[in-house]
Amino acid sequence: MDNITDSALDRFRAHYRDPGICKDDIFDYVYGVLHAPGFRAAFPNALARQLARIPLAGDFRGFAAAGRELGDLHVGYETCPEQELELVFNGEGDPLPDHFRLGTRPMRFAGRRGDTDRSVL
Repeated sequence: MDNITDSALDRFRAHYRDPGICKDDIFDYVYGVLHAPGFRAAFPNALARQLARIPLAGDFRGFAAAGRELGDLHVGYETCPEQELELVFNGEGDPLPDHFRLGTRPMRFAGRRGDTDRSVL
């Protein structure tokens, strides 16, 4: 089921003068715009408190392609090939199950208290 209205489809086609735009293209475009660093930096308060207003950017196809690729990564992350891990153990003797514990402290953002950077755990 599409969540893109026919009027939105007509608006995108008319604005970009591209009758080949389909509803899936618009979905990918919106996904790309919502994840664009510049858009997120320009409207952080609006994105946190209300529905986003999607601009008609200059490069529709570029944002649609980026959104499609990003969506594929987000949806298909569990099907990626496993990465080989190398065990690095600096203790004495053979590693035991207790050596693999990460602790009980919850994850926290990197940096000091009061930092606003929330991009690194």
